[in-house]
Amino acid sequence: MKHSILIFALLFPLAAPVRAQDSKENADFKLAVNLYRDKLYDLALEQLSAFINLYPNTAQGVEARFYLGLVQSKLGKHDEARFTFQNFALAYADNNKAPEAWMNAAEEYAAMKNEREAAMAFERVKTFHPKSKFAPMALSKAAEYYNRLGDRENEMRVLRLLTQEYTTDEVLPARLRTAELLNAEDQFEQARQECKRVVDATNNASLKARALFTMGQSLIGLGRSADAEDALSEVAKNFKSTSSYYDALFMLGVLKNLAGNTDGAIAAWKSLAEDSVKAPKQLRQDAYIEMAEANNHVRSFPRALFLFERAAEIRGVRNGEVLYNAGVAAEQSGDTAKAAKYYSRALTDSLGQADRRALIIGAYRAAKTTKNYAEAVRLVNDYRRQYSSDSNLPHLLVDGAGIASSELNDQKTAIEYCEWVLQNSQTSEWIDDATFALGEARMKSGDADGAIEAFDNLQRRYPSSEFVPEAQKKIRFINAFDQRSRDASLQKLALLVGDVIAQKSKGNLAYRLADIYFFDLKDYQLAATQYAYALTLDLEESLQSSAWSKQAQSNELLALREGNSSKKGKEYLSNAIALYDSTVSHFPAGEIADQAVVTAFMLRLQSAGKPEDLRALGTEFLSKSTGASGKDAALLLLGDSYLSAKKYENAILTYKLLLEKYPTRESAPSARFHLGMALDGMMDKDSAVLVIDRFLADTPNHLYSAAAAAYLAKAAADSAQLTKALVFFGMLEKRYYYSPLNSTCDIQKADAYFIAKDYKNAMEWYEQGWKRMQSDFFAAAGNPNLERSIIFHMGVCCEKLGDRASAKKYYADYVTRDQVSERAGQAYYALASIAKEENNVEAATAYLQNVSRIAAKSGGQSASVALETAELLFRNEKYSDALSKFNEALTRADKDSLKQYILSRIVISYYRLDNLQEADKRAVEFVKGNNAGAYNEAAEFEFERGTYQVRKKELVKAKERFDNVVQSYRKSRIVPEALFWIARVYELDQKMPQAVQVYDSLVRNYPNSDILPRARLSLGNAYYNLEQWDNASKQYRFILDNEQRSPDLVPLAMSNLIMTYKEMELFDGALELTRKYIDRYPNETDLIDKKIDMGVLYQKLGYYDQSVLQLQSLIEAGNSDLEAELRYYIGEAYYYKGELQQAVLEFLKVPYLVTQRGKIDWISTAYYMAGQSYEKMSKYDQAMTMYKQIIDRKDTDVQFKTAAQKEIDRVKGILKK
Repeated sequence: MKHSILIFALLFPLAAPVRAQDSKENADFKLAVNLYRDKLYDLALEQLSAFINLYPNTAQGVEARFYLGLVQSKLGKHDEARFTFQNFALAYADNNKAPEAWMNAAEEYAAMKNEREAAMAFERVKTFHPKSKFAPMALSKAAEYYNRLGDRENEMRVLRLLTQEYTTDEVLPARLRTAELLNAEDQFEQARQECKRVVDATNNASLKARALFTMGQSLIGLGRSADAEDALSEVAKNFKSTSSYYDALFMLGVLKNLAGNTDGAIAAWKSLAEDSVKAPKQLRQDAYIEMAEANNHVRSFPRALFLFERAAEIRGVRNGEVLYNAGVAAEQSGDTAKAAKYYSRALTDSLGQADRRALIIGAYRAAKTTKNYAEAVRLVNDYRRQYSSDSNLPHLLVDGAGIASSELNDQKTAIEYCEWVLQNSQTSEWIDDATFALGEARMKSGDADGAIEAFDNLQRRYPSSEFVPEAQKKIRFINAFDQRSRDASLQKLALLVGDVIAQKSKGNLAYRLADIYFFDLKDYQLAATQYAYALTLDLEESLQSSAWSKQAQSNELLALREGNSSKKGKEYLSNAIALYDSTVSHFPAGEIADQAVVTAFMLRLQSAGKPEDLRALGTEFLSKSTGASGKDAALLLLGDSYLSAKKYENAILTYKLLLEKYPTRESAPSARFHLGMALDGMMDKDSAVLVIDRFLADTPNHLYSAAAAAYLAKAAADSAQLTKALVFFGMLEKRYYYSPLNSTCDIQKADAYFIAKDYKNAMEWYEQGWKRMQSDFFAAAGNPNLERSIIFHMGVCCEKLGDRASAKKYYADYVTRDQVSERAGQAYYALASIAKEENNVEAATAYLQNVSRIAAKSGGQSASVALETAELLFRNEKYSDALSKFNEALTRADKDSLKQYILSRIVISYYRLDNLQEADKRAVEFVKGNNAGAYNEAAEFEFERGTYQVRKKELVKAKERFDNVVQSYRKSRIVPEALFWIARVYELDQKMPQAVQVYDSLVRNYPNSDILPRARLSLGNAYYNLEQWDNASKQYRFILDNEQRSPDLVPLAMSNLIMTYKEMELFDGALELTRKYIDRYPNETDLIDKKIDMGVLYQKLGYYDQSVLQLQSLIEAGNSDLEAELRYYIGEAYYYKGELQQAVLEFLKVPYLVTQRGKIDWISTAYYMAGQSYEKMSKYDQAMTMYKQIIDRKDTDVQFKTAAQKEIDRVKGILKK
């Protein structure tokens, strides 16, 4: 006792300083931590730094380093904090704060905007501390930062790690994000599976709603629109308090619109848009935009404008786009003031989402419409400065030149715009427009020579331009009214004054003065007056006819100056005609008279309004002298007048007369072209093509050459002469690029390919044309007829090319734009056909009802549509609905045979509704009413009684019915089906040999029956059950070899043949067929089983490494509910390969790593195989340990436990030996 006290006494003096040190360390540490907690970060930083220096190796010294990092972070010293946390995590990896230190280091990287390092630092939590509670959270954060970086590959990799290795709360959101990424990569089936796992596993309403929404997107991608609508509808109905509710509403609208149900789409969007309290702002704006566009499609612009205005009030990210579209809608509604307002706001109010090219051109159009011409020109300059290489610029410059010239009288700007186009856009469609506008601007600026040069260039360089006739008029106008020869006029006047003094003839003097007015001074009013005055005096006779003619010409030129269609111009023309007539009256013979006849005739033609007037004028003219100069031009004008009036026979006769009498005149090529067009009008297409082809070959640089090339291209395309059509289209594009006929050449090419049934090239050209049209900001409202045509044809192309999803999209788009025309009926019918292929009976029925509606309005046969709808419902076992439609079809049927057919379907529908009493009553009435004519129907009714009794499980009675069909109605078409059901009854009664006998009889005796593929499939299944593998395989192979007869049975036959091959140990054949199955049916529900089969088949063939790779890839794809099975088969692969130690590791991963248990007890099986592996390595104790694990597990089946005990006993016996 004393010894103990002595020891305590000796130790106590040493313990006191230690406690003092501990007390000081604790106090200092507590002070530093409290300074941090009180947010006195500067003092905390100082205190912690000092503390670490004093106590570098104590536990609190270590912890102080962690707090130091926290303080540095709060002070914004993120790099220092990152360094502190990172060093802590590496230096003190066993410290319980090490995972959190990695988390904090990652956050510091994020604070420094170094998101990639942040993501990598988050990953290190899992790398160094995989069992930490922070690991799954860190992986989730890593994925988030990879997402921000747009690094989808690493994001997916991290999410896979999280979902495969953890079961924490972060896993289900990670699965959902994985599904979203898979959707983005078009891996829709995998995405759907991930969503389903989330839906099945979570009780969180928001998470479930989001998973259902994402599943809906996956199903849309898979073309399963009905299932997608179900998923989205569930969100809309049951999860209204979640954010996904509004996403689902919006997507439901999109889905309904894609299905052609515009009313349903608008209802969904309206619910979203009008919820201003809870709905997200951007989704509301999106919904208003979609509703507005739906109204645009049907040209309801005032309603579209209203909706765009509502969208603009929300001020979402698409505001610039909305304001621009509001401007377009206002413009189309005729509200130019609103259009100007919205275009202007779009330019200044855009949040960057809208195309500023469209905004500027929209604002330009508005400025032009509201006569704010200076602003319009300013916008032209802005556009050229910002988009000097844009395809819309030449059009804008030419249009702007017109404003500068005509409205602002700024010829300099107009000339500059046009010259820019000529210099920078030499192959543009607008090059001839610019050349003509340049001539006009020069003309207005007084540069007559420059104007004539521009107009001459137009005729020479662009001979097929639509501006050539007007350019010729302008040249005539300049030549007629240009007064540059005033000096010569003065000289002539001086001579005239001298002659007056010399007292020469007054009539001749007056005539000479008139000539000066006519030729030199270009004053045609005074010239006409002076010529008239000369004729009242002693004008010598040789000049009198000329005076009359020039007086008429003066009036004609005055009409040109005033404009022929103006009131004053018409007066001058009337005077001219009267004066030409007077010329002929006074001087009926001679060249001047002949010319007067021609000119008067041509002027009269211009004002002739009725076809009978043309005929009278033509008859009168042709009866006169044929020697007149210019008569060919008169004939051409007469022919053109007949052509315009659609008097094709008269036109043809006139053109032929011209070509016969004046084949070398300048007018002959025009006559030849118009002769071709007249022949086309007479529907003589072949002759028209020959004539126009000759015209184009002879005169490729004529006013009508571009029109000829366009006509010949279309004619060749319409007759499916694709190669020839493409030659002419090429000519349009290369030689006549400036012609407006070339502007839609891409669409015309597409039509040519379409007619030739080259749908792939047609689709490419339609897409190219559509893209061009969308980038033409001058045609903001578009060409509705052309747009509808393109959309419809794209739908047909996609359908023909087997792209059902795209075909459905285009057809649905079409019916949002047109719901009344015959083509709309065709689009609805195509949608119905696609819906039938997708087994979406409800949608198919709705589409067919629209077909019926359109057919009824157009006087078509709606009975056939009602019947087809009924048949569709009937085939899909919707017999109640089918009955309704059959009755509707019955009221519209007009043929007795059709009525009888419909009545028989009604009877069968009642049988299949199990309404035996009503069915029997109607069947008796039907047979009595038709006597011998109801032989086949009577057999069918008896057959239906048999199937009714099968459903009631009255197999004996059912067989009696079927036997009766075979015996009493031997020649009936239903006999093969009755035999099939006799065999089925044997199967159901477990009488396989008899079933095989009947199936075999059916196959041999009715090889062409529709039931044959089903019979062979059933026969194959019967042989399979009898373990007659070879016979079974023959039946399945027959279905695969003749798959066109029953494509719906092919996947079943293929799957059964795979199983049969495995039983026959034909593993090569099974593997090849499994690959084909996976390729052909990527959306089948058993696809994952087939992929597992591939892994197992690789093992059977000794390809163990391939087996492991295949199975491991399925684990990595996130198939967690199958993970136990997959890991077991990986273990088997190593076991059979002989790598027994690795096999043990893989087998033990099943109980150790797998978190989800399947229907099969893979854990006990894995322990068993691990024991077998140990036995092969002669490690018997370890083997018994594995078997004991099976016995010790509570949820192990008794049979497994018994078998495990037997294995233990067996091994013990081996050890005793």
